[in-house]
Amino acid sequence: MRAESRLEPDHHGEYVFLDVATGDYEVDSDQLAAMARARAKHPDTVFYIVRVGYPAVGRIVTARVHAKPRLGASSPPSSAS
Repeated sequence: MRAESRLEPDHHGEYVFLDVATGDYEVDSDQLAAMARARAKHPDTVFYIVRVGYPAVGRIVTARVHAKPRLGASSPPSSAS
């Protein structure tokens, strides 16, 4: 049985930092708190991180930037060959 399925009923939405070598893990609603406790126990480990009940830990959002030309600004030189 996966750790996530055991944790889901009581820890939905919380973060799990899992040491895959030992099976030890830390759970917390605060991602940084869980990471700090996991790092204190296993400082040299690379952790597998999941958010219980979610397909991903988070999402990456990018800002759409629409540059407006400044008054008096010259156009970039054309690359005519």
